[in-house]
Amino acid sequence: MMEPTGELSSEQIGAIKHSVRIGSLLVNDHPEIAELYRDGMTHSGIVEDLDVKVKYGANDKVAETSIYRAITGHAGGFKTEPYNGLISDSDELTRLKHEHRANGGRKAAEKGTGIHGYNPETGVRYTVEGGTKTAELGLGVHGINPGTGAKYAVEGGRKGGIIAALARGQTPWEKKETERAYSLSLDPEFQHQKGPNKEKSDYKTIAHVLNKEYHNGEEVRSAKAVKNNLSTYIKTLGN
Repeated sequence: MMEPTGELSSEQIGAIKHSVRIGSLLVNDHPEIAELYRDGMTHSGIVEDLDVKVKYGANDKVAETSIYRAITGHAGGFKTEPYNGLISDSDELTRLKHEHRANGGRKAAEKGTGIHGYNPETGVRYTVEGGTKTAELGLGVHGINPGTGAKYAVEGGRKGGIIAALARGQTPWEKKETERAYSLSLDPEFQHQKGPNKEKSDYKTIAHVLNKEYHNGEEVRSAKAVKNNLSTYIKTLGN
């Protein structure tokens, strides 16, 4: 794995190394972490359940990142040895990450926060009132192509997006590259460590990794391109 040390302070690098070390210890000390995660417990929930902060001398962020490491493993870097995580199946890890993200969205919906706010008169979310009727009737963007079973808007968008990208001299996104970008965005090592964007994805660093792994080091992907593509991809996960 690339070491994005150029944008990290010595304090941040130390925190990452600490979380990697704790993650290694947790693999041996608490193999039950895998089942807790499979059962839907969040990283913060596991930290609290196992009293990780007290037992291993870690703050909130380091403790939660160590749980992530115990689950997924560590590929090396930051002058630390690699190790396998408690869940080694990449497909299962991707599925579980999606489920946890969806659960987080459902909790927000239950609280009626963010885009999940409800119209007190109709009891329906503001953002879906307009689209519900056309969805029920299969009209507009909700129409289905009987030949493929896919929405017309989705099919048209895919083809149009690729053609438009090629016309502008851009490189279309392949599914594997998009999934790699999404996986990196969930990795605490590729999230901002401080400032107004703390714990949000570091798109610049992710773009650097993608360019290195998929484009021979050429600057094909920018931070903005990564952000836009991930925004579109994440919307599809709820379908």
